[in-house]
Amino acid sequence: MRTPIACTLDAAGAQAQLDEWARLRPLCRRTDTTADGATLWFDHQADAALRAVAAKEAACCSFLRLEVRPDADLLRLDITSEQHEALPVIQLLARQAGGRNDR
Repeated sequence: MRTPIACTLDAAGAQAQLDEWARLRPLCRRTDTTADGATLWFDHQADAALRAVAAKEAACCSFLRLEVRPDADLLRLDITSEQHEALPVIQLLARQAGGRNDR
């Protein structure tokens, strides 16, 4: 069974969540598009905030997979989905947190 591409937050909650992603932007060092989503790298000082926003996103958008882990001297966030239809949502989150397109 496929998980619906839907967020459980209301409009105000969704905007607040997007704002939380945007607060991470100054700590984002790189954003890449992958076949099934996006990968973003952050300074380690983003650790607690990044894990909190990723956990909240995973709770409200169960069609997404968000994995935060150390990667060399940065913190890596993989945002993926098994559903191709989720790519626009992943791209939106990557733009909010990364503030730019692929580099």
